[in-house]
Amino acid sequence: MIDGSSLSTDTSRQLTLSLAIIALDIYIKNGMYERHREKIYRQYESRIEILHDAVRKYNDAELLEVADVRSGVFIPFKVPRTVKLERVVDRLRERGILVASGKLFYLSDYLRREKFLRIGISRARPEQIHEGVSAVIEEVRRDQ
Repeated sequence: MIDGSSLSTDTSRQLTLSLAIIALDIYIKNGMYERHREKIYRQYESRIEILHDAVRKYNDAELLEVADVRSGVFIPFKVPRTVKLERVVDRLRERGILVASGKLFYLSDYLRREKFLRIGISRARPEQIHEGVSAVIEEVRRDQ
């Protein structure tokens, strides 16, 4: 015996899935996906350039080593070996700045680690980037 309510639920799911596939097909074929992808790429490219400008401005003592990354959403900031990463990450979090400790990106038994902070630009508004870079440098300097 087939329950009529489950049949209508299955039919509804199939219809919803079919409509989603049709909408995605239109989105791609009309070039909307490509335009959106290019827009996002340009936004990230601009944010990374702003970040590099901020590093040039605030990292005058060359406290940080920053890779010349020109695409993507993350940039590593290599910090001096004397810096306690977790303490810096915690103080930045208290200031509303979220960064990740480089420790998270190594295998636990790998001992030749570089000390770095992973900086993300995808959620940062362009006007926040200079303030964030300045704060990172302040906190790293404070921890030396």
